[in-house]
Amino acid sequence: MMYLEKISVERLIKIILEKNSALSREKLLQLIEEKIAQLGGIVDREGAAILVAKELGVSIPREEILLNTSKLEIIDLVPGLNNISLIARIAKIQGPYLTSSGRKLAILEIYDKTRSIILKIWDDAIKELLNADLRPGDCVLVEGAYSKRFQGNLELGISSRGKIRKINPETCKEIPDIEYLAEKRDDIILGVIIEQTKSLSSKHTCIFGFIDDIPFVGHLPENSSLPTPPQKVIIQDARVINTEPAYYLKFTQNSKIYPLRNLEENLLKKLTNKLGVIFLRGTYLGYELSKQRGGKIYLYHNDDVDGILVFNDYLLLPFSEKPPLSTLSIGPCYKANNSKKLRECFKVSFSNESKYKDEVTESKYLYNAKYVENIEVVVTSARIRLRTIGNKYLLSLRLKVEEGSSFGILISNQRKHLESIFNQKIDAFNDLSENIRNEILGYLEHESLGKRLIISGHVFKKIIVPTQISPIDNFA
Repeated sequence: MMYLEKISVERLIKIILEKNSALSREKLLQLIEEKIAQLGGIVDREGAAILVAKELGVSIPREEILLNTSKLEIIDLVPGLNNISLIARIAKIQGPYLTSSGRKLAILEIYDKTRSIILKIWDDAIKELLNADLRPGDCVLVEGAYSKRFQGNLELGISSRGKIRKINPETCKEIPDIEYLAEKRDDIILGVIIEQTKSLSSKHTCIFGFIDDIPFVGHLPENSSLPTPPQKVIIQDARVINTEPAYYLKFTQNSKIYPLRNLEENLLKKLTNKLGVIFLRGTYLGYELSKQRGGKIYLYHNDDVDGILVFNDYLLLPFSEKPPLSTLSIGPCYKANNSKKLRECFKVSFSNESKYKDEVTESKYLYNAKYVENIEVVVTSARIRLRTIGNKYLLSLRLKVEEGSSFGILISNQRKHLESIFNQKIDAFNDLSENIRNEILGYLEHESLGKRLIISGHVFKKIIVPTQISPIDNFA
């Protein structure tokens, strides 16, 4: 207690000397001791310092007086108290909400070194709360509060003359900061947001960052408030789903993100580089549409072909006009049984540079080929998909083809290949209903079986990326 007493007196001495520069420290200490003696020792040094300040015309902030004269802590509260004054930190802020009775309600969780408690703020008092720009971790002075039990739990309310305001953080030195609290609780997350993007399939915002040293991706609800990245933040009421290669943060309408501080440049650079581990980088081969929606993106990397599942047509739009054999960076890609999948939030970037564009090693056979030139193949199965999103086409052609030595899967999203094989312009489908379009495509798939083609193109394992397709037989 002697150490805490010394801290409190020193804070008061500092305030008095800052506002009365003509007074020396030695003289002030003498005045404090004289005041204690004058009152017969019935006041301690803090009380004497406050009285001396008043005589000198120095105004001591309300929170300093409370800190030095009141020993009330949250653990001491019982139901039925009025005009309560407390110094605390904010743990969480929820609302404001509109209740079923039509009243506005904001709920704060505040805490000191003993415990936490709910503080409810109603109607007009909420405006003052919003104007104060309070956030988790702030040191606050609560005045004019009352205590009661609600559904078995002790909570606080603010009277019509009460208030809550932000005060000097030094006043809360004895109360653990919000970063310490985040280490102990699941509903308060300390994180770093590196960047943000807009979701392709909605108006939601996607964020990328770190929790500790582990990257995360989050999908914010529409109209959510977000501090401008890069930023160290407190994330409230979001659930961390432990997935690889990055955590997935599941947000709700109650979730909020509050800024703590900006990142140092060297830390930002380090984390940005580290974020790269969640992305796959390789050669883009094309995509294949599924029957209903979404599809599969083919990526060649680490001497293998990955099929990355996508469950929404909108997420395929970045690939609709990209040429194959581009260098592609995409992620995060999550495990899905024996495959990988993209969630709503991902990043993709293309580079037209490709180490395969000057490939000249030719083969007349598919077996172990890297590049084939003008080989004859027979179609043994066909899958043709065509969908529109706005004025953009999503088109995929998948043909299983065979020649004497082996087979391959030909993948193309280029309209020139489909038009060349079937002698049919894609624009002819514009005015057709979806049902009629699918009937025609089904007919073309059936008519393709057993037909012959001359193809040239690159081969990645069994996936053929054609550069040229010429039909020998009539496909339609």
